Amino acid sequence: MRTTSIKFTGMASGLDTESIVKSMIAPYQMKVDSKWQQQTLMEMQKNAWRDMNKQIFDFHDKYISKMRLESTFNKKNISLSNPSIITIDKNATLPVGTHTIDRIDQLAEGARITSKAISDIDTTKKLSEQDGYKDLVGKKITINGKEIEITEEHTISSLAKEMQQVDPNINVNFDTNTKAFFISSKKTGESHSIALGGDKDVWNKLGILDASTTALKIDTTKDTTLTIKGKAISISAGETHENIITQLEAALNDGVIDDKDKSKVIYRDGKFIVGAKQKDISIIGDGIQKENISIGKNAILSYNGVEINSEANNISVNGANFIINTITKDPITLVATQDTDAIVDFMKEFVTEYNKLIEDIHNKLDAASSKSYKPLTSEQKKEMSEYEIEAWDKKIKDGIFRKDPDLKYVVDSMREVLSGVVEGGTFSSLSEIGISTGDWKEKGKLHFDEDKFRKALAKDTDGVIQLIAGSGDPKSVFEKDLANGVISSTKSWEELKKSELENDKALVAKYENRTKSIGDRLYDSINNVSRSTTLRSAYSFYNDKALDKKITVAKDDVKKLEERMYRMEDMYYKRFMAMEKMMQKLNSQSSWLTSQMG
Repeated sequence: MRTTSIKFTGMASGLDTESIVKSMIAPYQMKVDSKWQQQTLMEMQKNAWRDMNKQIFDFHDKYISKMRLESTFNKKNISLSNPSIITIDKNATLPVGTHTIDRIDQLAEGARITSKAISDIDTTKKLSEQDGYKDLVGKKITINGKEIEITEEHTISSLAKEMQQVDPNINVNFDTNTKAFFISSKKTGESHSIALGGDKDVWNKLGILDASTTALKIDTTKDTTLTIKGKAISISAGETHENIITQLEAALNDGVIDDKDKSKVIYRDGKFIVGAKQKDISIIGDGIQKENISIGKNAILSYNGVEINSEANNISVNGANFIINTITKDPITLVATQDTDAIVDFMKEFVTEYNKLIEDIHNKLDAASSKSYKPLTSEQKKEMSEYEIEAWDKKIKDGIFRKDPDLKYVVDSMREVLSGVVEGGTFSSLSEIGISTGDWKEKGKLHFDEDKFRKALAKDTDGVIQLIAGSGDPKSVFEKDLANGVISSTKSWEELKKSELENDKALVAKYENRTKSIGDRLYDSINNVSRSTTLRSAYSFYNDKALDKKITVAKDDVKKLEERMYRMEDMYYKRFMAMEKMMQKLNSQSSWLTSQMG
């Protein structure tokens, strides 16, 4: 920015030098102002397009992107025979009809460790300061393989906190009111477990009871002998997991007749997990590590005759999302009906908001010309009131989009799609289901005939959804044209689909495009007119790159023109100052001569 120094001019000549210089540089100032007005007008265009971009994409995100999705129109009304047993998601897309949850045998549960109160513990003191607990110092325990050593500084609460920290997938809490541990997995299902290992005396003193399940880590690289229920079994080095499981189950279930009382063994994460059914089982052996383990449970239920085994009580099947709350042997009936009101409401709202958008766009395209209005310079604003300045600026902004080809192309593209034909379905156009354009003077505004739309839904709901959000069958359209002689081809539709020839690919694309839904075409049209090019960025409806470049060039031109103008101004002032000095000298000489003659 140029700083203006104070100039004392015209003292000898009596001339209004500043006015004279200002007049002399006026042509240069006019060039600066003209280029600045061009730059400012382009910046106003950029700001206007930024707002228009947002307006169009807000409509796109709220309606067009949803209009192409069948899930938008597949909302259902669902009634339950027993709402207390399950909780259904209101957005479920369950197929229309009657569905049955035959039974719920088991809820999903997390792993839980049984514990009892340790009434003699003092929660305010360190364990090392309490009789019965001081001998725990130096002993080690493990939780899911992570080791903790009891120190002299541990209180029961700090020990619980450290137990929590070793595994983020479990909850460990010592309740000071009940003086008991509560240990559980954060998630439900059989894949989640809690294994307690290390010194068994520590767990007993902490009130943690033996779990009914035991995890064995067996070194299979060498011969191992185990004693189970008082009987010895030998495991050879290199024995397969399957053979070890067979031997363990045979020993565990020796003498057990009823299958429901038999213990099971599974192999998981390097451990043989023994689900013991009998309380008197003992497993002893060198070279093994034992952990008490609790394993979560899966939800078990039957839906429409299909057995479901799920890690969570939140079930997703056949478009239904529901939560099971309790087990039951009685069947639960779900009756799903199409929510036609939701379809009507969405399309009615789409038509309303679409009309608002194109009305605003056409008002901008048809605005009065503002070519004679240029952005006001600071000098021009000095001569105008604030109201006049606002009115002037508004006139310029109102005319920015007048006959704009890019904006007109956007609205024409949408209008063409909405009046187009989709082949291969029950309905081929929006007008057939009650959405049509009116008089040409309305410039593409849509009219929504709710009664006609509801009748179309009653006749064929799937057909309406197919027109708006689905797609027709390109194969049937192709075969129809082939039979009627509209096209000639020696290949079937399946052969064309598999072909790598460009002509065949083009033919397939042509028929697939003819059967695309209105929603898909509208989505594609917006993407096509806002696609990135060398002149525009992605998601822009105008040539923003080109405009930004023009603005940058204009700014540089303004700067260059200003510098030239300031150089000329300085040059003129220097000449006038030289003239003033000369006249001052002449005046002095004249005064001297006058005084001599006097």
